[in-house]
Amino acid sequence: MQKRGRSSVTNELQRDRIDVLLAEYQAAHMNRDHYDSMRWTIGSIFIAASLTLLGISLLESVALHPLQVLVMTSLSLALFFIWLAYSEHVEPWVKASLKRFYEIEEELRGLGFNMRLHHSIREKKQIGGRFIRNSLVIIVVSSCTVRLLFLIVPMLLFP
Repeated sequence: MQKRGRSSVTNELQRDRIDVLLAEYQAAHMNRDHYDSMRWTIGSIFIAASLTLLGISLLESVALHPLQVLVMTSLSLALFFIWLAYSEHVEPWVKASLKRFYEIEEELRGLGFNMRLHHSIREKKQIGGRFIRNSLVIIVVSSCTVRLLFLIVPMLLFP
């Protein structure tokens, strides 16, 4: 009789542990979704504004005034790097959530549940966020550099 009671307590503790793990799994998803979506929502605004400022610097009415071109290009870079700094700022929370997903899935698999969502995503070959971010850095910085060269070179060649 005591054995049955102990088994009942063990089963109840295991159910409670599973409930806690699933609640934490859900919280980790919500945390990762929040920070990752905020990063790219802010990025879509700041990157668009950055490229718009760069485009404005190409307009003839602005291009005739070197100081305006310099200000537009500098603001373009500043906006982009502000987003990049924010993106790096939230990266640890995104990574911590992902790490916890893997740990929870491992523990649930150890309890007999076939949880493999994040493990199977990690196993697939895909372009990561770091690659996209680095590509954006190259595009924005090289575009601004070329724009500044178009400003400076004629001034040096034809003083």
